[in-house]
Amino acid sequence: MAKSYGDDLRRKLLEAHDRGEGTLDQLATRFSVSLPWAWKISAQRKHSGQMERIEQRRGSRRKVTPEVEQRLRGWIEVQPDLTLAELQQKLETAVPVHVSVGRLWQVLRQMGLRLKKSHSTPSNATAKRTAGGGKSSLSASRPSAGEVDLPRRERSDHADDTRLCRASGGRRVHEATPAGHWKILTILSALSLGGLLATMTIEQATDGDIFLAYLEQVLGPKLRPGDVVVMDNLSAHRWPGSSN
Repeated sequence: MAKSYGDDLRRKLLEAHDRGEGTLDQLATRFSVSLPWAWKISAQRKHSGQMERIEQRRGSRRKVTPEVEQRLRGWIEVQPDLTLAELQQKLETAVPVHVSVGRLWQVLRQMGLRLKKSHSTPSNATAKRTAGGGKSSLSASRPSAGEVDLPRRERSDHADDTRLCRASGGRRVHEATPAGHWKILTILSALSLGGLLATMTIEQATDGDIFLAYLEQVLGPKLRPGDVVVMDNLSAHRWPGSSN
């Protein structure tokens, strides 16, 4: 790419023209420059009043400065599930500067703050049947070494919702859902040609004993001679006595 002529050459040509040493055409030949360039610098001096080259401004000023990026990072570290619209509103209040939602998405992506799924579930305390018998053990999932617990805003529309949060690469978002009761509701029902048959609900996970009680007390009385019951390979369906 050709370099622009320096300010020294501009001044020499324009001063020579002011002294009447020749026309712009003659001076262009004398200083080995093109005639259109001589016309251009003469017109620029007429409009601006200066001989030096005017620095051109390319595009609009950057709205997302390092200060704005620092504010965004701080807000997301405190509250990782902030939406783009909420971040936009915070910027307009704190800086103030208006940044479009699309531009905010690009900036956060460039900063490495990408969306991550945050399954808002409490510690896993589901009773699991051991291989030795009817006893159950409780297991709780905890953050491993190197993982960071981040606070969560007090907001939840559903107890089992999955929110998208932002965090830098290599960091996991751990959150809790306030007022999450986490009750299990199991629906047992048979599907026949006429629709659902013998529906029962119970507030716990289905095991073999519960399924046997469902067969004996709910489904059994609804069956008629000639009815065929088809079950899948669920472990509770293979409980001793269920095939009878």
